[in-house]
Amino acid sequence: MSFTVEPGLYVAPDKAEIELTLLAYDLEERNERRIRLGPTAASAKDAEEKENAKTITHQVPREFLGIGVRLEDDIYVTADGHENMTSSVPTEITDVEAMCAEEPLLPSGQGATTRVGRRDGVDPDRHEVEDACRDHENVEQLVVGEAPG
Repeated sequence: MSFTVEPGLYVAPDKAEIELTLLAYDLEERNERRIRLGPTAASAKDAEEKENAKTITHQVPREFLGIGVRLEDDIYVTADGHENMTSSVPTEITDVEAMCAEEPLLPSGQGATTRVGRRDGVDPDRHEVEDACRDHENVEQLVVGEAPG
């Protein structure tokens, strides 16, 4: 099984002020509330607490208006453990900027689609995908690996 973890931060281009709710969040307490009250009543209680909580107004610096940042990890989980398939992706600003300045490995533009898969139906690991992308230009469909015997 694999899944993607995608935390992100997006700042609206036209919202120079944001209102933040000052409300403590206790996950264990909220889960217990859902069990005790049921999801509908618990959600109503959450909304009531948020409505009655204090707020602060925060001025967004002009240079942050309209930006978005998303950190994405693809995690492969087996009975024996897990692997972060995106652990080699750069996260330091200078490394990200250097990567963005490189020529793309895959084609881009309108109508360009890429599919990377294996003939045996197993999801390729990140090394197979990286090797396949590096070795093929103008990829429309790419299948790596050997056909099952």
